[in-house]
Amino acid sequence: MGERRDRMVRDMDVRHFSGRTVEAYLAGVKGLAKFYMRAPDQLSDDEVQRYLLHLREERRLSSSSCNQIRCALKFFYEVTVRRPQPSLTVPPMRQAQKLPDILSREEVGRIIAATRSLRERVLLLATYGGGLRVSEVVALRPTDLDVERAVIRVEQGKGKKDRYTVLAECLVREVTHYYTVYGRPAHWVFPQRADTTRHMDASSAQKIYTTAKRRAGIEKVGGIHSMRHAFATHSLEARRSAHPGPHARAHERHDHDALSAHHHQAGGSADLAPGPAAAHAAARVVGARAPRVARGGGGRRHLHPTCGLRGRGRRAHLRRRVPAHASHLTRPASGAACHRPLSHRAARRPCRGL
Repeated sequence: MGERRDRMVRDMDVRHFSGRTVEAYLAGVKGLAKFYMRAPDQLSDDEVQRYLLHLREERRLSSSSCNQIRCALKFFYEVTVRRPQPSLTVPPMRQAQKLPDILSREEVGRIIAATRSLRERVLLLATYGGGLRVSEVVALRPTDLDVERAVIRVEQGKGKKDRYTVLAECLVREVTHYYTVYGRPAHWVFPQRADTTRHMDASSAQKIYTTAKRRAGIEKVGGIHSMRHAFATHSLEARRSAHPGPHARAHERHDHDALSAHHHQAGGSADLAPGPAAAHAAARVVGARAPRVARGGGGRRHLHPTCGLRGRGRRAHLRRRVPAHASHLTRPASGAACHRPLSHRAARRPCRGL
């Protein structure tokens, strides 16, 4: 499989697949070859389908694992081998929508307090205080911490995207003390002990969190990504307490990277962008004061509580002409927040701000 493997790697590199996706796809094809003890390009479509059914029914793999292996085999046969017809007629498994176990502020504080060194404490505090993924927190550079603007720059995170997140004042003090004890690193905030030119491995950060959680006596399921879930949930709760009222949801900016779909049970989406709610949520855990964030003329504008639009979009929405036969779609004048008629398109689709 040497030649086919190299060709598959080139096909994925051309399409800008991430390193972890490349590893997962190669492992999926390697598992198929190991199961039949034959080259995967010599297997028939029926044999590939039987292997997928074996993973699902006999090995009892999770739906996400089966779907990942299915995508790897589909890519191998349709892109690398270039079979004329689709070889995988087995539909993907439907994944169950489950809610994660959200850590409370008190539990997050216990986990951070259960760390055994200043390095581990700063690592978990940065993960929670900035809502970072494990791959993002281990790859932080000293220049990514902008103290003047109170933001953390995440460079080339998931999806090869840059973004900014909040930098709490308590984290600034902890990092300053961390630099005093260990010295300011030249390359990475959390370098490896053996080779300082390379950053800490993600598995090491996972072990640090698991050990601290066990020492704190917390039995909730989840890895270090639970800190990111907790950050998003606590930021949403802090934002709602700061904007009480029936139209509080209209003041939240929807960000799909902020909170995954299984948090919709809480009634909305959180915002991981730098803001006072996220800073106060992080500072409340360690008992520190959150930094003040100025809201000038260029600050965030609130959405209209009824139509969910702002600026030019709202003015264009108000100028829409409604057909004569659509008079039954008009809102009642008494007790309504907005007295303009609705078009057929607006009547079929709920307003984004409600």
